[in-house]
Parts: sequence; C-alpha cells; structure tokens
Amino acid sequence: MSTHETKPVIILQFDNAYHHWGLLALQSLQLHEPRTLVLCNTVNLTAVQISELQQAHTCVEITNGVSDRSTSPEQMAARKPFVLLHAMQHYPEQPWYALLDADLLVRKPLDPLWSLLDNYPAALYITDGMENGIYYRQLVTPSGIVCVRPDAKKLIDCWAKWYHHAKPIGSIEPLAWYWDQITLAEAWSESGVPCATIPMNVYGDDQLEPTAAIWSAHVGDRKQNYYKLFCDEYQRQLNIAVQTKR
Repeated sequence: MSTHETKPVIILQFDNAYHHWGLLALQSLQLHEPRTLVLCNTVNLTAVQISELQQAHTCVEITNGVSDRSTSPEQMAARKPFVLLHAMQHYPEQPWYALLDADLLVRKPLDPLWSLLDNYPAALYITDGMENGIYYRQLVTPSGIVCVRPDAKKLIDCWAKWYHHAKPIGSIEPLAWYWDQITLAEAWSESGVPCATIPMNVYGDDQLEPTAAIWSAHVGDRKQNYYKLFCDEYQRQLNIAVQTKR
C-alpha cells in the first residue's frame, strides 16, 4: 500500500508562547486532514490552552511537558529530533511520521506531500543554501517539515546525536538559532538516508501564493502581520466549508 493511501502521524511541537500558532495550525489540519492523527508535543500549556487544542481537531493527542523555566524559540527548535523520536517510540505501529512547524497554515489536503514517501524513506526541504549570493550550511535543510518512515530512523537518531555536539558548526553556536537546521544538515550527510525534496514553494510558501498547499510564517519581524493574514485565510476557508455542507 502506498503512503498516499494511508495517513501519517502529524506532529506539532510548541510552547505556551506559540500556543496561538499551534492552535491555528491544528484548526487548519482539521479542515484538510481531519482523519489524520495529530500529536501535539507541548511545553508549559495551561489547562485552558490544552482544552482549546482538544476541541480543535477530531484526532488529536497532547503530551504537555512542564518546565519551571520559560523556554526560548531556540530551545524549542533544537528539541525537534527528540520530539520525533518520542512519537516513533510511543506510536511504533504507524507507517510514518511528519513533523510540522507550528507556524504553518495548511490550505489543502496533503496527499501529494505524503506521496513523496512512496519511493523514499524520508523527505526534507533541501536547498542550495544560498542567500544573497552567500552559502550558509544552516540553510541547506530547513527543518519546518521533516517526514520519515520507520526505516529512516537512522536519520533522526543521527540528528539527535548532533544536538549534543559541544562545538560550533560553522558560524552556529551550540543550541543557538539555526542549531536545529545545521545539525539536520550534518545528520542528512552522515546518515546517508535517501531523502525526497519537499518543494518549499508548495509546502512552505512565505509569499502566500494562492496555489500553495501550506503557507509559512518564517518572516522575521513581520510574523504578527502574517498571523492576522493566516487567521483571515483560515476563516475564509472555514466559511466555504460550512457553506458547502449546507
């Protein structure tokens, strides 16, 4: 059976500061992937926030960790390989797993994305690493979406190993911003796991093109503006869905 005839486990991970993004991502998944299990691996959410997530999707399970310290965006990004490993260990019967950033808005059913794993054990964003004519290794494998079958666990194990690297990699200090991405690039290279390329213009578009299946809010200081645009787009799609059912 090919992957587009089955459904993955989708994983969102975020802390209380990103709850509004995670909730919106979950609501958009309810519109377009309502029968797909979504695992929310969260940190320091309140009971009210957890209840909101539970009501947002028909197939959601929540693991909420509690920390006596506030978490930073860098820390939350760097923990991604362990979130994936947690899902693989606690849901070993699943055919494969898809970790999505919380600040993505799903706009279409994702069967074409899932079908990338028909012929590859994993799928990543893979770029040339260039920005303004300069090569940055931390931009080679953006970590906004990471999809793996169980036979690609070697890639995630290697990613988790690189998390503990004690020295800078290139210009990136350990556990600083982009540590998740530069360690993923190292793991991709070292593990040798073949990976399909996820087209960012379709599944991680920050230009908000109407043809894109997933919009991305990786836009720096414009993030709150994008949140408003994402909310408007979600509401537009929800209204269409409600009218269609009438």
